[in-house]
Amino acid sequence: MTALAPGTHATPEDVALAQEIFNSMGRTVVVIEKYMDAITGLSASGPAYVYVIIESLAEGGVKMGLPRDLSTELSAQTLLGAAAMVLHTGEHPAKLKDVVTTPAGCTIVWFAGTRGRRPARYADQGGGPRRPTRQGTCGEPE
Repeated sequence: MTALAPGTHATPEDVALAQEIFNSMGRTVVVIEKYMDAITGLSASGPAYVYVIIESLAEGGVKMGLPRDLSTELSAQTLLGAAAMVLHTGEHPAKLKDVVTTPAGCTIVWFAGTRGRRPARYADQGGGPRRPTRQGTCGEPE
């Protein structure tokens, strides 16, 4: 993803040309200059946060008995799919979270157990996904 902040001397044609060049490699947004520091911080630090989420999910899968490589692949694909849904639908992530949270299901049990902490952080502190039982209920955290 490339963010462009046109300078004072950039013409609309200059911006269009820059967008065309960068769009050949991925998505491009045109923003005002004051957003560039925040965009740089988000883009530079964001991947590390995502890696922690993948690591936390994968660790939960390992705790439930999955081999680490399979659990890591499933976790990464889960984030890939969730990110695609955010981009494809344009919906707020909280709304999409609500759509996939079944009443009385394992997801809501897990969120309730976080006591306000963000799930990735909670998973690092010994919480994490719960293994669904054959009876359709959630077991204890692994």
